[in-house]
Amino acid sequence: MKKVIDEIRQSFQTDEEIDITGVNKLKYMLAVLDEALRMYPPAPGNFHRVVPDEGAVVSGKFVPGGSKISVCHYAAYRSPRNFYKPDSFIPARFLGETGFENDQKDVLQPFGIGSRACLGRNLAYFEMRLILAHVLWNFDLELMPESTDWSRQKVYAIWDKSP
Repeated sequence: MKKVIDEIRQSFQTDEEIDITGVNKLKYMLAVLDEALRMYPPAPGNFHRVVPDEGAVVSGKFVPGGSKISVCHYAAYRSPRNFYKPDSFIPARFLGETGFENDQKDVLQPFGIGSRACLGRNLAYFEMRLILAHVLWNFDLELMPESTDWSRQKVYAIWDKSP
């Protein structure tokens, strides 16, 4: 936490100086946000897609038409096939540091991908960056002892209800 706070407080002289152009230059803060989204995705469950009637090839395999397919963000982001030390919070993986060259960073799609991606993705990134910079500029935060075991939090999927 100290490293990201120092980056923010050393980059701006006043709270009023904090703007989107400035926060987009905060490489470590951006890496912290990416790592937070990887460790704790906004929608950890599955959002399925229906394969077209003629079928499709997905990851080199033919999938019959009408099949429902999805990727569980939480599982993909915590898989050692995609990330080195997947259960550890290490923002450095997004800064090109040694040891993380083989991480599959393109797997990280917390707002979806393609035509069904979240329309508010850019606004969400904009707000996350500005809000985090303002909060950490103005306040000294610390994690409460009872908040340390987030990995045990229960996850509930969103149900797809037909019209």
